[in-house]
Amino acid sequence: MSSTFCTAVDPAGYAYKYTGTSWGSGVRIDNQANAATPMSDISCATVNFCVAIDAGDRYVTYDSGTWSAPTAAGTGLRTDAISCVTDEFCALIGYNQRSKASFFDGTTWSSPVSVGSVGGNYLAPDISCSATNFCVANGTTNYYGWNGTAWSTFANRLEDGGTTVECFGPTSCALGSIGEVAFLAGGTVADPLRVERGLEGLSDISCVGTMCLAVSRDDGAVKYVGTTATQVPNFPTTAVSCVTTTNCIAVGYGVWSKFNGTSWAAPKNIGGATFFNAMSCPTATFCLAVSDNGYAVFNGTGWTPSQTFQIPSGVVTGLSCTSDSRCVAVTERTSGGGVVRGDAIVWNGSAWSSPTLVTDQGGLASISCPGADFCAAVGTFGASTSNEPGFASYLEGGQWTAPAALGSSVKAMRDISCVTQAFCAATDNQGQVLTFNGAAWSAPVKTGLAGDPGAKAISCAGVGNCATINGNDGTITTTVQVR
Repeated sequence: MSSTFCTAVDPAGYAYKYTGTSWGSGVRIDNQANAATPMSDISCATVNFCVAIDAGDRYVTYDSGTWSAPTAAGTGLRTDAISCVTDEFCALIGYNQRSKASFFDGTTWSSPVSVGSVGGNYLAPDISCSATNFCVANGTTNYYGWNGTAWSTFANRLEDGGTTVECFGPTSCALGSIGEVAFLAGGTVADPLRVERGLEGLSDISCVGTMCLAVSRDDGAVKYVGTTATQVPNFPTTAVSCVTTTNCIAVGYGVWSKFNGTSWAAPKNIGGATFFNAMSCPTATFCLAVSDNGYAVFNGTGWTPSQTFQIPSGVVTGLSCTSDSRCVAVTERTSGGGVVRGDAIVWNGSAWSSPTLVTDQGGLASISCPGADFCAAVGTFGASTSNEPGFASYLEGGQWTAPAALGSSVKAMRDISCVTQAFCAATDNQGQVLTFNGAAWSAPVKTGLAGDPGAKAISCAGVGNCATINGNDGTITTTVQVR
């Protein structure tokens, strides 16, 4: 509104005012807002007039420093967004079987009217008006313009559908989506522009030296060095392993690519379409990738076609290689009577061993072997899809130890990375990281954004030098302190 006046609202019905230097404390303006019908938006026409709405079809007005009591708008909509041009013109967008708009004349709200054509305007979550005869609302498939009398349709050229709109001129607006923006002028939508964004669907991370490379099932990768993150577009990827900062291999659905520290080579086919769950590259001339029930071998230039494991029913969940002649993979399988077991199988350079039972108390999720004489695996008491406590088991002297519980607050283990026998870091599905000092595990530390747990993978380049990714909120958290 101005450099010295901004207002914001939160879902609980509190309003906050910005004075140009700081935000004031919250003032409860809607005591009827709650989790079911939260306050959803606010718009100010001037520094003296604002209207806020909640999802319960109520509105609150701000007039020269005073907030009104919540009042029923009477539109019958679950209201999403509002835009005010003057104290006698506001437009809101909401939903009742379809997206509809209602207009405020300073006293009452009009009967809601459908936005756009039938079948093409469901769930329009935003609206912006720059004049009483020019508003634009966005929908999942199109954008819709109001000319003071009726709604018309603008074709949506944004790849991921519309998420927001902001009009800044008589007939000009910026149309936003996930990672894209397009401009509307004179009734025409220009070609969208790609913008930097956080990756969605983060699936794996590999750290070496000062670099970490995180990959995504949805749209590429990000290189993280120090405090600088650089997006490096790539094909949808499920697993990555870096030998050096200029030599990383990534695999996806039956394809692979190599990262040279700056960019990815064009993806090539592996042979045998499959999703790979994990991959380990101990050298530049050897990688092993595993899927639920298959594997493929990389020789430095190409891959053998995916082959099937000759093991009992179940899925391979984790893998760690120390050389081209020694890799250990772990599995989760359900045996007769519904007992969930965790097995280990060993690759000797040409073939896999028969499964060795690690535990019959739950499935294994991941394994890390920092050397030929030691491996650590993590799993969950019960199935990995449950939210039961996590455990760790160790391969020492050719024998697996009994599973050791990691604490009641540590749930459903996801990944582990070991630098030495005296330092490992592991993640669970609560977005927690805990470290191992060779004798005991630390208390868990929360990572990612509050309220959105889901640590997916972890990689350590050195003792206390680790990074973990959260597949839910797209965050990367670095530096795990040694216990």
